[in-house]
Amino acid sequence: MEKYRKTKHGLNVTGTGLRSGRRRRRVFQATNLQRNLVRIMATNGEPLERIAELLDINLPTLRKHCSAELRSGALQSNPSMDMRLFERALAGDVSAMLTWLKCKAGWNEHSAVTATGDEPSPPWLPIRHFTQHGSPEHSGPSQQSALSTSGSGARPRFKLSTEQRMAVRALAARGAGPEHIAKKIGIRQLTLRAQFAMELNIGRTQANAAVVQRLYQKCLQGNVSAMIFWLKCRAGWNENLNLAA
Repeated sequence: MEKYRKTKHGLNVTGTGLRSGRRRRRVFQATNLQRNLVRIMATNGEPLERIAELLDINLPTLRKHCSAELRSGALQSNPSMDMRLFERALAGDVSAMLTWLKCKAGWNEHSAVTATGDEPSPPWLPIRHFTQHGSPEHSGPSQQSALSTSGSGARPRFKLSTEQRMAVRALAARGAGPEHIAKKIGIRQLTLRAQFAMELNIGRTQANAAVVQRLYQKCLQGNVSAMIFWLKCRAGWNENLNLAA
């Protein structure tokens, strides 16, 4: 016969530790169907709050149990946005042009072309010097030893091919970001930036030049937003310019 004892929360079975009116916390175990759903929704850009609401869990639980699916979805969705924005810019969308030149080419009202014609370099890629053969120049012995494969336990050096160089350059010229290019080539982003820096620079320059040309055409067609942005970034115009000075 079970023994009961009276508490302020009601009757409690002795030894069970369960009081009436208090529910045990439900432990969430994600199924394969739920994981696939999270990955698909993250790829489509759905907010985390909506995903958690659909699974009937809170945000910390979603991030804890489905972190791999959230990262995978983000990696699949973010790179494709670069090329979509680039396509919209070439199609004549002025908003896409302004966003591309601000985020990818470093254009803004405070970085107008100087008297020498120098422009700021893209913030996502460091400036490097290259030889006439296309390989980076190494000025110190530490950099030469980093690429050497001599010695036991050394990681084999990544071999570059002409097809890979052409593919990286073509993808960058079409507006693809480093994440998308690295995934297409089958290498890590660090390897991509280290071994294909010149191809990334050339391709990105070609993409930026194509957007600049489309923006200039919009200016000639009479688009006021394009003209204002062009004059602020390229001619140094601003509302506080003192003409008398």
